[in-house]
Amino acid sequence: MLDLIACSLEKHLLINKQPIRTKYLKANIRAKIEYPFRVSKCKFEPQKAIYKYKVMPKNNNKLIILFVLRNFLRVDQMIRAARS
Repeated sequence: MLDLIACSLEKHLLINKQPIRTKYLKANIRAKIEYPFRVSKCKFEPQKAIYKYKVMPKNNNKLIILFVLRNFLRVDQMIRAARS
């Protein structure tokens, strides 16, 4: 019985790869979008950094500065990687 279930699951995955590819693509895009928020939150601000920006629109400049600092950090990492 278990072999039949394993075989049918394997056959199902071989036939229907499109939903798996779609989920993988969505997760990949989501990870790329969420990564800068996570890095800026952990690197430059305390734990509740992003929550403040949803509540208080007057902190818009602070959010822009966070992303500018994140971009500088990213460029620095790319330059160091190119040197080595």
